[in-house]
Amino acid sequence: MSDGSSAWYYAINGQKLGPVSESQLKELALGGKLTNALVWKDGMPEWTPSNKIKGLVFPTAGNFAPTLPTFPAMDTKPKSLISKWCIFILLGSVIWISSAFMPWWGLIFSPINLTVSGKSEFDTMKRAAEIIKENVEWYDANIKDSLASKIIKAERENRDSKLSVSIWGISTGTGLLTLIVSIIAIVAIVSSFFIKLLANWRWTFASFLVVACLLSSVFDLLWLLGSPSESAPPLLKQWVSFGPYFHIVGTFTILTGSIFESVFGYLNFSRK
Repeated sequence: MSDGSSAWYYAINGQKLGPVSESQLKELALGGKLTNALVWKDGMPEWTPSNKIKGLVFPTAGNFAPTLPTFPAMDTKPKSLISKWCIFILLGSVIWISSAFMPWWGLIFSPINLTVSGKSEFDTMKRAAEIIKENVEWYDANIKDSLASKIIKAERENRDSKLSVSIWGISTGTGLLTLIVSIIAIVAIVSSFFIKLLANWRWTFASFLVVACLLSSVFDLLWLLGSPSESAPPLLKQWVSFGPYFHIVGTFTILTGSIFESVFGYLNFSRK
């Protein structure tokens, strides 16, 4: 190559480009831009292949660094196995366990109150007997010993005696069953926070909890609507305590977390 100030032209795929200086032409050649190109400058009889021009250096394995392969970006931070919906399940399970050790129903039979009140003993005792007769099957089904016989015995033995009866959540079928389910739920959910295999299949257990909560909500309503709450004061008082209401809160808390965990968990599982 001659004078460095000469104006060079080059053509790639039939497109004429330039002018460029001789040093620029060398840079283009070294950068691989003139491969299979034609070059020309004033004084040359015709366009000449670039590889025929002396002084042009083309890229080789020695002077051209190979392109590094690209890899997909790797997430250096491991994905957490904890789900926010599982927190609802754990919270509801704790509420279920707590409700098992709360009173669900109570009764007080107190003859001394009848004497002190001055009300008509006959009318009050008649009404109390009617209430007991109406609910005797419920008493026998939910209390180990016959409540009617207990009341009669308390009245005959000592007119000043007072009979108190309480039914706790753990002594009911609903309370005992959900106590067992909630313990299993806590163990299963907490374990899934540390074991990826369990986390991947957590949605199946959440689906089971949805069914359990729906059944529990039916049992809760049956308890609230079917438990005797009518009284004949001051001789007989009976009521539904706060335990079932607390249990209902746990039921809907677990139900909320289980529905979302089962739906989103299944969607994530199906994408894999």
